[in-house]
Amino acid sequence: MGDKLMKTSWRPGYDMKEADKKELVKHFWRELTHNGLVNFLRMDLYRAFVSRVFPLAVLGMTFMLLISVNHQINELNIDVAYLHMVSQSSAFNDIFYVLAALPFAAAFCLDWNHQFLKPLLIRGSAVPYAVSKIVTCALSGFATVALGETLFILVLRLKVPLVYPKGPAFLSTVQFTHGTLLADGHSVLYFVIHIVGMSLGAAFYAVLALLVSTKFQNVFVVLASPMILAVTFRTLSDTLFVWLPTWATPTVVLIGRSVLENKSGVPLPVWSFLYETVVFWLVGIPLSLLIIRQLKRRMAYG
Repeated sequence: MGDKLMKTSWRPGYDMKEADKKELVKHFWRELTHNGLVNFLRMDLYRAFVSRVFPLAVLGMTFMLLISVNHQINELNIDVAYLHMVSQSSAFNDIFYVLAALPFAAAFCLDWNHQFLKPLLIRGSAVPYAVSKIVTCALSGFATVALGETLFILVLRLKVPLVYPKGPAFLSTVQFTHGTLLADGHSVLYFVIHIVGMSLGAAFYAVLALLVSTKFQNVFVVLASPMILAVTFRTLSDTLFVWLPTWATPTVVLIGRSVLENKSGVPLPVWSFLYETVVFWLVGIPLSLLIIRQLKRRMAYG
């Protein structure tokens, strides 16, 4: 019935009845559920989040953050905000992108190497398959870093206060990115903006690793690629983009450190956060289209 309606509804002058419209909507929904994006998403999200790898990646993120502040955690008059600032400048930052890619960036590699693609594509076309991989990869990368950072803050909170305005470290923290939020008493918003900013960068690198997997079906190469790309981007940014203002430098945007200011030089943390979010969307859309194109070609020609 649905297939017949799809054919007749395109005829010029065809007046579709209300019941036929409802039937056509149901038909599209059945196609989407059983042969399209929803089915792939359900399977991929389960595969990414309901596995041992995801919690291990989150705990690995938290553990490395705790190691990065191990020497400062027992200092007097210290707070979570200061320790969080110290962790953002640690040598482990590039490894965080590897942890973000760990839950799902190598999924296409595994599907390809184990010849799972044919039975998968029987359920739907290549485009829903590719879109599902991109969405799941971005969500799992984002969630890995966001949960790892949140757990890190909660663990520190058991030992030190969230913010200690009377401590000497508070002055250093206020001068850090978006530190004006702390000075104005918006400590929760300060942590949310930092966590989301870093998580967006992690999602970007996880999706980049998925793009790498369309060229190289080696799991270790794919998982190592975010760290290699992060170092490469930082080197290129320091040499090729020195003419750009700090807030527009690619590496600054990717780690959530962009700071927009008004004409008086006062930082605008919320606007900076919205700016970074828009930039990630603008970069993410063409990157996703490229991945879809590469996956289609790879599955068509091998």
